[in-house]
Amino acid sequence: MKNTHNNRIKLAVIAHEPESHARKGVSEWLSVQGFAPRRNPEKSEATAVRPWSFTFIYVAILFFLAAPAKCFADTIVLNDGKKIDGLIVEKSDSFIKVDVEGVELKFYNKDIKEIIPGQEGLVIANEKYAELEQNSLLGKVLELSNVKKQVESLPAHVNDEYAQYKERIPAQIYESGSKIMAESYGAKDVYASVVDYFKANYKRDYLLKIKEFLNSELSEKISGLEDKAAGSNGLKEMKEFANTLSQKPPPEERAELIKKLDEAVGATNMQIETVITMYKGMNLAIDPVVAADKRLTPGELDMVTTQMRKELKNILKNVISISFLYTYQSLSDEELKQYLNFWSSDAGKWFNKVSNEAFIAAMDKAGQRATSQFIKLAGENKNSASQKEPYFFKKGGEWIRK
Repeated sequence: MKNTHNNRIKLAVIAHEPESHARKGVSEWLSVQGFAPRRNPEKSEATAVRPWSFTFIYVAILFFLAAPAKCFADTIVLNDGKKIDGLIVEKSDSFIKVDVEGVELKFYNKDIKEIIPGQEGLVIANEKYAELEQNSLLGKVLELSNVKKQVESLPAHVNDEYAQYKERIPAQIYESGSKIMAESYGAKDVYASVVDYFKANYKRDYLLKIKEFLNSELSEKISGLEDKAAGSNGLKEMKEFANTLSQKPPPEERAELIKKLDEAVGATNMQIETVITMYKGMNLAIDPVVAADKRLTPGELDMVTTQMRKELKNILKNVISISFLYTYQSLSDEELKQYLNFWSSDAGKWFNKVSNEAFIAAMDKAGQRATSQFIKLAGENKNSASQKEPYFFKKGGEWIRK
């Protein structure tokens, strides 16, 4: 069952005034990073669609660890509901082998829904089984919430953003820089960072509640609405819908519900942080190879991002409000309240908070990887670099601009 609850709203390019190089290249990627409604950075238009079905992420359904010795039978539950009791005698990243009354059977991980340990559990250290269960549950929830797809879409957005800096980067090393960005913001590494962040903030009870909700009838209904909004006519219809709001505004109660939903999932704030993080990461990364007169000083970068934050807040609040009103227009107020209530619950707030923080932290790490590689690139192309001497230093494992 595929379900996603991340509404990523794609906006048009937000560019700063042309007279200042310091204001060029503001991220085009304005997809809302909040969970529920679903995030959807798959298209460049403004649509309230799923992509953070927010799965903004992959972990194999199960990571199988060392082979167990004899133990009480475990129950292997397949995706079709069948259950097999037996002893797991071999495990790999793609399959397991189970001894069922002396007959060895092979099952592929993709066909397994879950493994229920016997009374004595797997003969693996308790902490290893805990890790096994953690990977399984976390991977499933991230899949249902579509975090994987959000992460997988990141490299394309980074590539688009990097292209905006082409005039500031020496032509002879532009392509090398493009490869650096692709590698540094690669989905595999970003996803691993997100998963690590979740593990550091792991709460099993909350994840179980999230999983249950994402599989609920209401969630499935909302998923369908988001799929429809993501369709080929979604952007066109949303624009037409937006034009009618001035003559036919939503009822006050409905508008208030939409406002609270934005606040509950952190859509506007997450979007702003995503844009700022992308912009800062990109500028710091390319800094070693751009000419001195096109480089932002740390003070200038802070000033620009502070102004960006002010300008983006009202813009994004309005766009997100329109997107939510359009996407969920067929939901009753009662259904919208149920949806809002879940994401306002302790489990919902935890999941949105950790998800948003995980993605921003993963982007920060990707930016650091890119900075490190651009410093090397500048050293290899000293004639192209604007400044020969080092002007970055490491502090706490991070590159800091002098």
